[in-house]
Amino acid sequence: MASPLSCMLMVCAKAIEGDRLDVADSLLAEIQSLASKEESIWTRKFAEYFAEALVRRAYRIRPPCAFPLLPAASIYEPFCKFAGITSKYAIADHALNSGNKRLHIIDFSIIFYFWLWNSLIKELKEQYGGLQSVLITSIAPKLSKHAYHLRRNGVWPTAGNVELRQLTCNSPDDIVNCLSKLRRKSKDEIVVVSWNFTLHKLLAQDGAMEQVLSKVKDLGADIMVIVEQEANLNSPDLSERLEQSFQCYPVFESLEKMCKFPVLWEMYFRRQIGNVVACEGVDRVERIESFAQWQNRLSRAGFYPVPQKADEFKEDLQKCLKEDYPPYYVEEFGIEEKEGHFVLLRHGFPVAAASVWKVTDPPQFSGGHWKNMLTGLCTMQDTVDDSEGMASSSESEDDEENNSLVSIMAHRKSTQGSSMNRIAASAKLYDILEYICDLHELPLAVTRISYYQDGNTNSKGKRILCIDDSACYVNDCNMDGFVDEYARLRLEEGQGIAGKALQSNIHIQHDISVLDPAEFPWDDYGIIWDIRICHAAFAIRLTSNHPCKDDYVLEFVLPRFMKETSEVELLINKVLLTLQRKCLKLWKLGVRDINEARLNATSIEAEETRELLEQDVQEQSAIPAPVWDNFVKHTDQERSRLNIATMMIKHGYPLTMVQLYSKDVVEADVLAICRQEKEKLINFFDKLSCLLSLTLELWSSNDKMMTYCCFTVHFIDDGWQLKKKILAFRNLRYNYDMGTVHEVFKSVLAEWSINKNVRFIFLDITPPNDHMIGELRSKVSDQAPRLHEHLFCVPSYAHILSLLVQDGFSEIRSVLYKIRECIEYVKGSSLSRQRFQEAINNGSLQDREMPPLDVPARWDTTFLMLESSLEFITAFNHLEQLDDDFKVNPSAGEWNKATAVFECLKEFCKSTCNFPTSRDDYFLSVRDVYKNLHGWKESDYVYVRAMANRMKGKFDEYWREASLALGISAVLDPSYKLGIMEYGYRQIYGSDAYLRYYQKFLDNLIGEYNKYAKDFRSRGPSSSAMADVSRCTSSYIRFKEWRKGKYERNTVHSQWNELVQYLEQPPENLDKHGNVLAWWQDNAQNFPILGKMARDFLSIPVSTVISKSSEVMKMASVHDGVRPEMAEALIRGRDWLDSPNCKVNQAQHI
Repeated sequence: MASPLSCMLMVCAKAIEGDRLDVADSLLAEIQSLASKEESIWTRKFAEYFAEALVRRAYRIRPPCAFPLLPAASIYEPFCKFAGITSKYAIADHALNSGNKRLHIIDFSIIFYFWLWNSLIKELKEQYGGLQSVLITSIAPKLSKHAYHLRRNGVWPTAGNVELRQLTCNSPDDIVNCLSKLRRKSKDEIVVVSWNFTLHKLLAQDGAMEQVLSKVKDLGADIMVIVEQEANLNSPDLSERLEQSFQCYPVFESLEKMCKFPVLWEMYFRRQIGNVVACEGVDRVERIESFAQWQNRLSRAGFYPVPQKADEFKEDLQKCLKEDYPPYYVEEFGIEEKEGHFVLLRHGFPVAAASVWKVTDPPQFSGGHWKNMLTGLCTMQDTVDDSEGMASSSESEDDEENNSLVSIMAHRKSTQGSSMNRIAASAKLYDILEYICDLHELPLAVTRISYYQDGNTNSKGKRILCIDDSACYVNDCNMDGFVDEYARLRLEEGQGIAGKALQSNIHIQHDISVLDPAEFPWDDYGIIWDIRICHAAFAIRLTSNHPCKDDYVLEFVLPRFMKETSEVELLINKVLLTLQRKCLKLWKLGVRDINEARLNATSIEAEETRELLEQDVQEQSAIPAPVWDNFVKHTDQERSRLNIATMMIKHGYPLTMVQLYSKDVVEADVLAICRQEKEKLINFFDKLSCLLSLTLELWSSNDKMMTYCCFTVHFIDDGWQLKKKILAFRNLRYNYDMGTVHEVFKSVLAEWSINKNVRFIFLDITPPNDHMIGELRSKVSDQAPRLHEHLFCVPSYAHILSLLVQDGFSEIRSVLYKIRECIEYVKGSSLSRQRFQEAINNGSLQDREMPPLDVPARWDTTFLMLESSLEFITAFNHLEQLDDDFKVNPSAGEWNKATAVFECLKEFCKSTCNFPTSRDDYFLSVRDVYKNLHGWKESDYVYVRAMANRMKGKFDEYWREASLALGISAVLDPSYKLGIMEYGYRQIYGSDAYLRYYQKFLDNLIGEYNKYAKDFRSRGPSSSAMADVSRCTSSYIRFKEWRKGKYERNTVHSQWNELVQYLEQPPENLDKHGNVLAWWQDNAQNFPILGKMARDFLSIPVSTVISKSSEVMKMASVHDGVRPEMAEALIRGRDWLDSPNCKVNQAQHI
C-alpha cells in the first residue's frame, strides 16, 4: 500500500485512540479520497478495509469471525492442501510404522473437510498394509449456523474402516473437557493432533493455551501438527499491530493476478484485518504469531520440533496445485525449508508455516480396549449434541449482542463530518448481509445508497442510487462478476428493482427473466442478472436513523430455480423477519409495507417462528384469569389502570409484572401520566418568579456502549424550598458529538418554555473531555437567550478536577502503557505468574494484592493501577532479572517520574474522595488546589513544573468563570457574607496580590446587584429602591469604609443601599447545617432586591453529581431494555411524582 495511505491510517488510529473522532473523521475522508486515486483495485480495497476496521474500533462494532464458514474450500486453498500434505508426511515419517494397526486423528481445523483426510488415509493404507482402522475426531468451533458442513461430511464416501466423530466446542474449557476424555487405548494405536489455523485463537483467553497444551501432553499424542499463518500480529499495542499489518498484507496486492475466486480471498483479508485492528481482549481472536514465537511458546510448554524433509514435500504440493490451478497461478507459490519447518510463500512473501512437534517427556501408556474408546466417544457425542443445542440457544444471545452493537450508532448533526457514520453503517450492513445470506443460503446481497444531500438527483429531480461495494456480500462465487458489472449502473428512482424499492419501500421480482423493458430500460440488464438461471429477487429500503438520513436499498438475489410463488414468498418472509430483528435500532424500515408483503406468505418453519411464538405466549400470559371478571365489572377500569401505572412509575417496577393488562396498555398509561405531570410542571415554571440553574450531565457506561444525557433543573420555589426536577433523560448511544448535544439542549429549553429563565448551566461529562466541554460552552453561550446579559456556563468542579488528573496522566502516558504491559505479561501465563510470585516473595510483598489493570475511560481505576504498581517496583525489577522474556519493565528513571507525578495526583484524589458539600468546604478545596499548583511550579523536576503550568492554566479558566456565581452565592449566605471571600482570595492569591482580585470580585458583585435593582425598578418598586440604583455606582467607597470597621453600624448608609446595609450587619450565628433559605424567607421583605438574588444564586449546586448519586443510574440500567422514550418517561415520572414536601439536600448546593 502507498506510504501516504499507511501514514494517514496510523495517524487516524491515534486520533481514535485519543477519542478525537472529529479529527479521525476528517482523516478518513482524506484516506477515501487518496485511495480512490490508486490504480490498483486491491490497494484501494486494502485501504478501505483498514479504514473500516478503525471505524469498527471507534464504534465498538465487533466484526464476526475472520474465517467465515463457507461451503467453498477455495478460500483456504492452497492453505488446505499445504496443511494436508504436512499432516501426510508427518504421520508417514514420524508416527506410523509397520506395527501400527490403528490411527486416531484429532483435528482442530477451523473448518473440517473430510475429503482431505479421506484421500490421505487411502495413501497411508496403501503404504502401510497393517493399518486396520482409522478414527477421526473433529473438534471444531460452533457450527450451528452452518449445519450443511456436518451434513456434507456425514454422507461423504469414506475409505474402508474409517469412522468419523464430529464434536463442537464453543470455548477453551470445552476443548479441555474433550481432551480429558480421550485416551490412547492400545499400544499399536497412533494418536495425531492436528491444528490448522486455530491454535492462535487460544491466546485470546488467559491461560487457555497452557491448559490445552497440557491436556495434549497428558493424552500422550505421538505428534502434533501445527499450520498457522506466518506473521506477527499479536502485539498489545495497536500502533505496532498496524505497522506489522502494513508489512504483512502486501501480498494482498497480488490478488489482481489471481483468477480463481478472488472474492473469497478478499473476504478472508477483510475479516482478519477487522479482528486484528478493531478488537481487544477476548474478542481479538486473530492473535497470529511467527514461527519463532510459537517455537519459544511450545518449548516452554514441553514440546520440541521435529525436522521435515523438504524435497518430496515441495514436489507433492506442486503436483496437487497443478491439478486445480493453471500453471501461472501455481508459479506464484513456493516452499521454503527453514529450521526444520516449512514456510508457504506467495510471490516470495511468507503466508503460512507448518511444523511438527513431539512431547519432550511423553507420559507412560495406560492400556485399555478400542471398544471402550468408541463407547467413550459415543458418550461424548451425546454430550456434544447437547452442547450444540446450547449453541443454538445462544444464537439469540448473539443476536442481542449484534443489536446492542447496532444501537451504539448515535446521531451527528448534519451530513458534514459523517465519514465515520457512513463507514460504520456500511460495515454493520455487511455484517447483517453476511448473516442473512449464510442463514438463508442466499447467493448474493447488494447495497445501494441514495445520499441525503444536494446534487444527488438528476436533471429530472429524481434521486440517484449508487452501489456501496463495501456492503455487498457474495455467497456464491459464480455471482462475483455481477457486482462489478452492476456497479457501473447508476439507477435512478423508479428504475430497476432497487429503484422501485426506493419509491415503494419494498419491491419483489418473482422472475427476473420477465423484466418489463419499460421499467428496466437497459439492454444488458437481463444478461447481467443471468436470466437463464431464472433467479428471483427483491429489494427493501432502509432509512438511516442518524441525521444524514441516507436511504439504503438492500437487494437480495434468491437461490436459482425458485419458481413457486409460495416458496419465494416464504423465503422473503424469513429474510424480512431477520431484517426486522437486526436493523430496527439503526435503520427505519417501511414496516407497513413489510407486513403487507408478509400477508401472502405461507406458514414459517418452527425455528424461524420461535421468537414470534414466545411473544404470543407472553401476550397470552397477560390475559386476565376468570376470577377477575366480576372485579373488573364493578371498578373504574381507567382509574384502576392509571393507579397501577402510577405505582409502577414511583416504585420502579418492571412493566411486565402486571398480568391484568397487556404491556402496551401499561406503557400507554405511563405515557399519559407523564404528559399530565409535564403540563403541570410547565404551568408551574411559567408562574415561577425566579431564575433556574440547569445541570447537563453526560456519562458513559464502562463498556462505552451507552451514553446518557440528563437535564436537571434546580430552583427555589415561592415557599423558599430548594427543588430539583429532571427535565429530560436521553440515551445518545455512544456516537455523539457536541452538535448533537446542543440540539438536544435547545429542544429541551423549547419543550419546557424556559429559554428566558435559565441563568446558570453546569456541565459534567464522564469520562471527562475538555474539548467537548469547550465546544458546548461556545454553542450555548452564543445562542441561548440570556436575561441578564451574562449566562454562567461552566464545567462542574468534579469535572475540572478530573481534567487536571488527566493532564497528570498524559505526562506519564508512556510509563502507564509499560505498566499495563507488565501486568498483562505477569497474568499472561502460569509460568510468568509463578516467576512474579518468586519476585514478590523476594521483596517481602506477600500480603499485597496484584496490581489491577485499569479501565482507560475511568481515571480512578488508572490511579489505583498506578498506586498499586508503584508498590511492586522491586518485584518487577527482580522479575526482569529472572525472566529474559520480560522486556517491558519501565526504567528506573521512568519509575521515578511516575512516582513524582503520582505524589501530585494524590492530592486530587483526596479532593474527590472528600468532595466539598458546603460553601466553606468548596472554597477551602479551591484554596488547596491553588496551593498545590503553586508548590509544583517550584518543583525540581521539569516535567512536574510543565504539568503544573498546564493544570494552572486550565484551572484559572474555570475559576474566572465560576468564582463570580459561586462567590455571590457564598456572600448571600448570611453566616459568611464577605468574610469567606476575603479569606479565600487571600489564601489563593497571597497577602500581596489578593486585593486586586478581591476588588474585581466586589466590582462584579456591585454590577450584578445593579442589574437586579434595575429590573426591580422596571417592575415599579418604591422610590427608595430607585435611590439604591443611583447611589450604588459609588458604593465601593462605602465598602472601603466598611472594611475599616466591618461591623460598626452606619445608619445613614444602611438607609440608602440594600447591599451595603446587608454587608454592614454582622454575620448571623447559623451553624453549619443552619437553614439559610429559612433566614431569607424571614428577611426577604427587608432586602427585596437581595432576596431575589438569593433565590437565583442559592439554587446553584456544588456539583452535578446529584442525579448520579441518586437512583437515576440504577433506573437507567433497569430500564435499558425498553424503548428510549419509555425509559425517559419512567425516569422523569418517578422524579416528578415524588412527594411535594420532599426537599433537596442543601448540603449539595452552594
